[in-house]
This record gives sequence, C-alpha cells and structure tokens, in this order.
Amino acid sequence: MISKTIALIIPVLSSVQQLPQLYKSYTTNSVADLSIETLALILLTNILWFFHGYFIHDFTLIISAVASILINAALISLCLKNFGTTG
Repeated sequence: MISKTIALIIPVLSSVQQLPQLYKSYTTNSVADLSIETLALILLTNILWFFHGYFIHDFTLIISAVASILINAALISLCLKNFGTTG
C-alpha cells in the first residue's frame, strides 16, 4: 500500500518541480540565471520517461512525463524568447 502511494506521489512531484521556476521566469520576464543546456537535458530525460511509460503501459508515468515536457518546453521557450535579458 505504501509503495503504491509513493509510486503515485513521485510522478506528481516530478511534474510540478519546475513550476516555481516557470512562474518566476514568466512574471519577472528574466531567464538570466537559467541554463538552456540543463533544461534541454531535462527535456530529453522527460521524453525518454514518456517512451518508457508508453512501452510498459504505465498511464501515470505517461501523464507525468507529458506534464514535465510541457513545463520544460515552456521554460526553454522563455529562454529563447528572452535570451540575454536581465530582470
């Protein structure tokens, strides 16, 4: 029972872990301290988690990966849009 609860909590936390950064970057219109390389690696990892979830038919993992992909894609978009700007 505990392992199933943890297995449901982890994908949720993994998905929302970068929401505070996305919010701050969006509201301040500043991405000066973000590394686009790191965000790209995180995005790649999320894409791989998506395919892993797809191949093992784990709906929770798929949804978590999609949410993470969207958040990281939004952060990368902000980086590209605001490249070189400061807060």
